[in-house]
Amino acid sequence: MNHTPETLDVENLRLRLAQAEQYCLAHLAGCGRSLLDAVLQVDREPEALPDLTSLLRSHALEPKGGDWEGAMSLYPVYFNYLNDTLNTAQPYLDNIPWRQEMVDNVVSRRAPLVDTASALNAHREPDAEAGRLLAFTPDHTLSDGAAAVETGWLLDDYDAPPWDTWVIYVAADTPGGYDPTWRRRYLSGEISVDPKIFADNYLIAWIPNDLVPLVQKGMEVTIATPLKWLDELKSPFADRLRTEGLLGSLRERSY
Repeated sequence: MNHTPETLDVENLRLRLAQAEQYCLAHLAGCGRSLLDAVLQVDREPEALPDLTSLLRSHALEPKGGDWEGAMSLYPVYFNYLNDTLNTAQPYLDNIPWRQEMVDNVVSRRAPLVDTASALNAHREPDAEAGRLLAFTPDHTLSDGAAAVETGWLLDDYDAPPWDTWVIYVAADTPGGYDPTWRRRYLSGEISVDPKIFADNYLIAWIPNDLVPLVQKGMEVTIATPLKWLDELKSPFADRLRTEGLLGSLRERSY
C-alpha cells in the first residue's frame, strides 16, 4: 500500500497505533521492572546499559528473510549512498514500495497477536501519555553505530528503532506531493527546505515513554539526523495527523 498524506487511511492508522501500543507495552511488562529501571538511568555511561538488542524485537515480528536479510531492505544498501544515489534516481525510488511492503508485513503479523477490540477501544485515540511517535529515514543514516552504542542497541547500527514499534512507512511527504526527483535534488544540495519537513519518506515508530529519554540520547549522537520526533515536524503528513487528532501540537526541536 502506498502511504502518502493524500492516501492515508486514518482509521487504519489509528488501529495500527493502538496495536503497536498494546503489543509494545505488553512486551515491556514481560521484561521485568529491573531492566526498565536500568534503562531509565539515562545519566550513566553507555557501557553501563544492559544489552537491549532483543528489546522490542520479538521473533514473531522479525522481518521476513531471517536475521537481517529481510530487514535490510529498509536500509539504503541496494545502492551506493554517497555516489549512485545522487546520480541515479531510479534504484532509490524503487526501494520505497519495498520498504512500505516490509513494514506493512510486520503490522499484519502483529494484528492477530493483540486484542484488537481492547487495543482500539471503539476507535479511541492511542494514549499520548504512554508514548511518542518517532520518524526514521534510512536515506539519512550513515550506519556508524553511534546511536546503537548510546542506547545499548535499542536503536541498531543503522539508527533504526526495533521492529515491534513499527507503525507505517510514509512516502511523498513534501509540500508539492510526489516528485520523483525531490530526494536526489535534496541530497545533492540543489534544493533546501524547512528542516521541519525532514524527509520525503520515513518510518513511523511508536516509542513507549519509558524509552523516550534513551532514544533521545541516541538521536543526539547521530551525525546525519536520520531520526526526528514526529511532533517536531511540520509537513503534510504530520499536519494531517494533527487534524485527525493523532498528533499533538508542534513542538520545538528537543536537541
